[in-house]
Amino acid sequence: MSDLETASKPTIERLLSGSGLFCLHKAQQTIVARWAVKTAMVFETTAPPPPKSKGHFYTQDECEQLRLNSAIPPRTIVWLGQFSGIGLWESGTHIWHNGEIAKSAIHGQVITIVLDHLAIQVLTVHVLTENSAVTPNIPQHEAPCDWGQLTVPVWPIAGSISWPPFRSFSADGLFPIGLLVTRFKTGKEALIGMSC
Repeated sequence: MSDLETASKPTIERLLSGSGLFCLHKAQQTIVARWAVKTAMVFETTAPPPPKSKGHFYTQDECEQLRLNSAIPPRTIVWLGQFSGIGLWESGTHIWHNGEIAKSAIHGQVITIVLDHLAIQVLTVHVLTENSAVTPNIPQHEAPCDWGQLTVPVWPIAGSISWPPFRSFSADGLFPIGLLVTRFKTGKEALIGMSC
């Protein structure tokens, strides 16, 4: 993990500063995504697991695979956003669905982290039934603009991306940082469709 911290430091520090336009290449995205997932795993252990679960969300194997092989868990998406204020906090939300709609039980977790001018969101979903080839589609709440204007996906990697996003989150106003925290629907309405 020390190697990951060292490798990610130059890119993370640049993202934290909130200044300047630059391009995040695939290698930088990979390092930032691994660092974000590692940080989400660490933050998760700072609170007791929810009553429904049998333990923390990330399995020991997922944590070990990240540590030993730099492997990000399957069905993980990492987004970055810019925060116009200066923040230092994290928030986590569990997403459950018992299979009534999708015929496949899922347990997901969203971790949102704000560090200085950088907002990070990590979503990982576990499919709890034998149909592990299915990818859940978790709907997002509406935002005042397209989510693609507020966040950029760094994992899975689709190519180089421009930083920062077109719009920034703020403490209040039209794009408050709370939008990011409440981005995904939870509870009975959490999962309305499946895609392969």
